[in-house]
Amino acid sequence: YLDQDTDNQSFIELGSATAAIFGDPSLTGSIIGSTGRLKTISKAVFASGTLALSDRIDVTIGARYTHDSKRIRYVQTDPLSILGGSATIVAKDSWGRLTPNANIRFRISPTLMTYLTASKGFKSGGFSDTEVERLSAMEPFDPEFAWNYEVGLKSEWLDRRLRFNASLFYTDYTDLQVTVIRQVDPNFPPFGVTGNAGKVVIKGAELEINAVPVEGWNLYGTYAYTDSNIKELISGTTNLRGNRLPRAPKHKFSIGTSYSIDVQDKVRVTGRAEYTYSSNFYS
Repeated sequence: YLDQDTDNQSFIELGSATAAIFGDPSLTGSIIGSTGRLKTISKAVFASGTLALSDRIDVTIGARYTHDSKRIRYVQTDPLSILGGSATIVAKDSWGRLTPNANIRFRISPTLMTYLTASKGFKSGGFSDTEVERLSAMEPFDPEFAWNYEVGLKSEWLDRRLRFNASLFYTDYTDLQVTVIRQVDPNFPPFGVTGNAGKVVIKGAELEINAVPVEGWNLYGTYAYTDSNIKELISGTTNLRGNRLPRAPKHKFSIGTSYSIDVQDKVRVTGRAEYTYSSNFYS
């Protein structure tokens, strides 16, 4: 259960130079801006159970039901109509969804396991409350849904001094929440507001290795390959089908090492060095 109130305030005070532009010195000190107050109430129940099919195979099945309700009160103070005039907007909406998940694990040995998971994700819709979102407050954005599938391997070797994990994943988004160019009110030009992207597919692989050659010395590395593909998204008049998602580099890896030593009772000193690389991505 979540009961949350958030306020987003954005104001400017007119100086004498700006007041002079409007030809009215008395406007000096006038306040122009907006206050967005968003109330969110989220309720959820969930349950899961595990069935051991054998001493090596078990299956876990679960489900979660989430219901979110949101209410926004947006007050814009704009006596000079710089932002479209003063306005008060009150809007509310609610969304609910059942999201199942399933997981099967096969233990090949005490230190080697494979797994397969499938789960559905849900992110409720909402309202924007920034200074230019007077338009978006008139029309909420929709919930976001995703089906995620993952197959992987978890293993330990050399008397558990070497750990190696690997996974492949595939995520299919519907109505992904992104910033889009949209004209909600015909009296105003298009703005960048929170909207929904239609369909997006993300697939990739992740590798992780960790080694402890001697007590206190740790070597580690990770690698991630991500292929994000927009299947359906029109922002303004631009069709973004085939583009990658923002902040989603195709390649990313890190390598590092650390060494810890006890210098006296209850005092340990640790040194660490790490290098991280990320390929180009859209911001």
